[in-house]
Amino acid sequence: NYRTESLFDEYEYGAAIKNYLKINNDWRAQSFLKISKINYGGEDYQTIAKLGAKAKYSISRNEGIYLRYGYEDIKSDSVIFDYLEGWRQKIRAEYRQYNKKFIGKIYYELELNNRNDLSTTAGDFSYSPTRNTLRGKYIRIFSKKWHLTGDLAYRVSDYPATANQDRTDQRSKASVYVDYRFDKTFKLRMKAENTDNQSTEDIFDYRRSVYTVALSKLF
Repeated sequence: NYRTESLFDEYEYGAAIKNYLKINNDWRAQSFLKISKINYGGEDYQTIAKLGAKAKYSISRNEGIYLRYGYEDIKSDSVIFDYLEGWRQKIRAEYRQYNKKFIGKIYYELELNNRNDLSTTAGDFSYSPTRNTLRGKYIRIFSKKWHLTGDLAYRVSDYPATANQDRTDQRSKASVYVDYRFDKTFKLRMKAENTDNQSTEDIFDYRRSVYTVALSKLF
């Protein structure tokens, strides 16, 4: 596949293999292997090999449990990014409920990182956080044209202590948005989003509010 993000001048090229498996009427599973090459700011950035597995357990026609595991082997393609080289693992358990009137989901995710980290004349800094995330999302379907969505997330990031850093972040994120669907491929979205990040390192403290109006079209 191919992806471009002009805002950050980032290009990604990749190839993936997927395998689907129906275990029985209640359990379905998927495994995959993906290799990506990323270019950032016109320079070689990273090569990432990702191995993952997903499974779905159907509680009923309208309820399900979703499990996900992903392992990423991250290689630096430029010496200036060597501190990010290492691995990352993510484990997620999610519950979903859906019908004609609403879609609700809530999940917990654990993220583990083991990176080379950064050593400079100014000191040692860790880029290997352990993250715990709890997120809930609710979509109210008023009609085929009008959808209302609320999205809440809370994340704690605990970084290994170094001589120069003992960082723990707590991030709260809330958003609400309204979609008006002209048809299946064309929609208008109005969105308000607020993020509050509290950190033991003052430089990472911030609050951000973003309001957007967007038109999107699928071709």
